[in-house]
Amino acid sequence: MNRRVIVALLCVGLSIILALGGVGLYKIHTLKLQAQELLNSRLTALALKSKSEGVQVSFQPFECSGLVFVECKSKEVAFTSSLLSQKNLSFQNIVLKADEFDFKSLAFVLDSDVLPPKIEEIEEYIQALFPHHINLRLKLSAEDKERYKVDTRLLLEAENVNYQEEFESFIVSDELKTKGFFASISNLDFLSEKMEVKNIIFTFTSKDLSQAVYEIVKSKYGGLGKKEYLGLANIMIGASMMQFEGNKEIQEIIAGAGALVLGEADEMRIYIRAKGEESIIVPQEIIEMGGNGILDVLVEKYDFETKVEKKAK
Repeated sequence: MNRRVIVALLCVGLSIILALGGVGLYKIHTLKLQAQELLNSRLTALALKSKSEGVQVSFQPFECSGLVFVECKSKEVAFTSSLLSQKNLSFQNIVLKADEFDFKSLAFVLDSDVLPPKIEEIEEYIQALFPHHINLRLKLSAEDKERYKVDTRLLLEAENVNYQEEFESFIVSDELKTKGFFASISNLDFLSEKMEVKNIIFTFTSKDLSQAVYEIVKSKYGGLGKKEYLGLANIMIGASMMQFEGNKEIQEIIAGAGALVLGEADEMRIYIRAKGEESIIVPQEIIEMGGNGILDVLVEKYDFETKVEKKAK
C-alpha cells in the first residue's frame, strides 16, 4: 500500500478518535453540570419544604468535577430544629461520585462524616451508638424494559458499633421503557416510584459495645457493679421479649440485640426475605405508616431469620 495512503488513513482515524473523544468529554461535562444543578436544586427544595415543618436546612452547594468519573463535593448539609438553636444533625465533607457505569447500569458512592446532635441527658449514649461516618453504595441496572434492579449497601460507623444494611430491590418505571436508562434516571423521580423490596440484610457488629454501655450505666447510677448491671440488663431484655409474646421473629431479634449488649456475641445478622411476588414496599407509604405500621407489614409479608455470632471464648 502506498505510504501516502497509509498516512492519510492514520490521519483520518486519528481525527475520528479525537472527534469521538471530544463528543464524549462534552457529554460528560454536560452531565457533570446537570448533576451539580440537580443536587443543589433538590437541597434548595428540601430546605423550603422543611422550613414549613419547623426544620431549617442549611448547606454548602455541591461542586462537581472530574473528566470521566464525576465527583461532587459539599462541605456541609445541616439540619436544625426550630425548638433548638444548635444544629441537630450535620453531614460534613460529603463526597458523591460515580463508581462504575455502562450503557445499562450506574453505581455511585456517597461518603460523609456525621456530626451527631448534642443532647446532654443522653450524650454518652449518642457518643457510643450514634454513627459518626456514613458510606452508601447504590447500583442501578436495567433489569428489563420496565424495571430497575437496585442493589444498596449502607454502612454506618459509630464508636462502639457498626450498622450495615444491604437491600435487593426493584423499581417499576414507565419512563424506563420510553426514555431509556440514563434519561429516565437523570431527574431522580424514579426514586418515588413503586419499589419491590426482595431481600434485606441488617448486620450489627460490636466494637466493645458491652463494656461501653456498662461504663455509661455505671457512671449514671452510682458505680453499679458488673454483676448487678448484667442482672438488670437481663430483666430488661426479658421484659422487652414479653411485649412481643407470640411473635417469635421479633423475640429472636431482641434476644440477639441483648447478646450484643451483654457481651455474649460480636455480631448479629437479620435476614428479611420476601414471602412472595406481592411483597412490595412503597417509600411514601413507609413514611406515612410510622414505626408500628412498618413492623406489621414486614411481619406479614416477609420471613425473618436472626443469626448471632457468639463471642470466641
